[in-house]
Amino acid sequence: MTIQTPVPAKRVSVSNVSLYDVALQYLGDATQWYRIAQANPGIVNGLTAGGCVDPMIRGTVTLTIPPTGKASNGGILD
Repeated sequence: MTIQTPVPAKRVSVSNVSLYDVALQYLGDATQWYRIAQANPGIVNGLTAGGCVDPMIRGTVTLTIPPTGKASNGGILD
């Protein structure tokens, strides 16, 4: 078991990448992609009440990465 020290929210620039990859790099868990989508509603397209349609970032954008340390729900949206 790996214990992660909580890290505050931050901003990063990414281009042409999947939110899965961004979540793995910055949150340590690819299934947490939806947290990045929720933190960036005007930037990340495709997140709806029914779930994510397209977790790909096209072009270069600056994203808010939410704080780490929240419990994982396995990538399942509430």
